[in-house]
Amino acid sequence: MLYNLPNGKSIELDMVNRISRIRDQGEDAGSIGYRKMIFTIHLSNRDTVEVSEQYHYSDWSDKKRKLNNVRADLVAKWKALAGGHDS
Repeated sequence: MLYNLPNGKSIELDMVNRISRIRDQGEDAGSIGYRKMIFTIHLSNRDTVEVSEQYHYSDWSDKKRKLNNVRADLVAKWKALAGGHDS
């Protein structure tokens, strides 16, 4: 089953091995004054996919909520595909 990420990338849910927690990466080297938070999707072919949000201190909570919602939806669909068990 394909899952579409917010950045337009698609992944096969049956290839997902693990989904990391959300973590703050600190300042984003590609921008000035912004920080980056990510979670990583680990696939069975040893590839990884990073899902990230750039944020400024004033919009941290909105961006964190958005990323958390994406991760929660992904985890729920992944667990449903696996029959409610972590793989």
